[in-house]
Formats: sequence, C-alpha cells, structure tokens
Amino acid sequence: MERRSAMSNVLDANELIWADHAIWIGRYQPFHLGHVRILRRSLSLLGMRHIIGLVSYEQNSSILESEAKHVRARNPFTPRERYVLAYLSLAAEGVIGDVDIIYVPYLEPSKWDRVDTYLPVASIFCTTNKDSADIERDSIFRRMGRRSILLDVSGLDIVNSSAIKDAILGGQPWQQYLHPAVHTYFESIDGPRRLAEAAS
Repeated sequence: MERRSAMSNVLDANELIWADHAIWIGRYQPFHLGHVRILRRSLSLLGMRHIIGLVSYEQNSSILESEAKHVRARNPFTPRERYVLAYLSLAAEGVIGDVDIIYVPYLEPSKWDRVDTYLPVASIFCTTNKDSADIERDSIFRRMGRRSILLDVSGLDIVNSSAIKDAILGGQPWQQYLHPAVHTYFESIDGPRRLAEAAS
C-alpha cells in the first residue's frame, strides 16, 4: 500500500497552533526502539507536549472472562512494566521532560470517543503511515471529528514486537530492538521469555 504523507492534507498551521498536546495511544508490548524513533520525529516536527497513552485492559471491566485469557496472552507486560520501559528509554534519550505517560482503558473502536475524558481538551491524535492498521486508525479518529496527524515514518528504522519475538524464538539477539537503558530491566522481568510465549 502506498504510504500517505505525514501532515499534508490533514492539519493546517492554525490547527497546530490550537493544539497543545500530541497523543500517541498504543499497547506498547513492549516499548521498543521503533517507538523511540517515532516519538523523537514527532517531537521535532510538532513542537508541543506529547502524551503516551498505554492501553490498559485491566481498566476495562467490560471484558468478558472468556476473552480475558486471550487478552492476557497477547499482552504479556503489565501497565507498570510498560511504563518503566517507556520512561527509562525516553529518559536516556533526554526527552522525558517533554512527554507524559498515562494509562487509558482498552476501548472498542466504536467507543474511542470516550478516551477524550482521559486527555487534555486541546489534543491532537497521532498515528503513522507505516501500515494499513495505523492508517485506518487515523481514519477512525477523523470520522469521529477528532484532529489527527498521520506521521510519515519514511527513512526510520521501524521495528515491531513481532520482529523482537521472532528474534528471540530464532535464537537471535533481541537487544538491538530495545533501548540499551532497558536491557537489564527487561531481563529482570523475564521479558524475553514472556514475549516469546505471547500469542500473535
């Protein structure tokens, strides 16, 4: 699929002036170097405070018990563990002073408008053009009437949790995918094994 441009045809200068927070919501299972690179580009382009919203299934009591086992299998790391991974990574990069890390409940796409209650009023939702899922997320935000930015990640070394899992299962080093500042912590929480055993 052809990648769409970062900010053209999405927001004009007046809308960027209006906003004071850029919102990045995701599972971050785990928070890795791909996330760091995207956040650094976003910070440099937007020039506003950023919020990382860690999707927390634990905060959604509507998830049926029959679904809970599947949810836990796909999300091996707790909100606190993901917070620490994100904080240590961004602190080591020297940008933690420009970023807040919060928890937001898991919501079905049809209920994403409810996430507004957890966020500042003058917020812009952010996603990337790296794949069809992210592009669809941007479309959902805009259909809900929310301001949204589709960040161009061309030229960035983008990784995902599947690549990290494949490396672990293949006996390859996983350290190249996570910030050096979190290697010791990731090992201390048995991260490699837990990610390898997580459901796809």
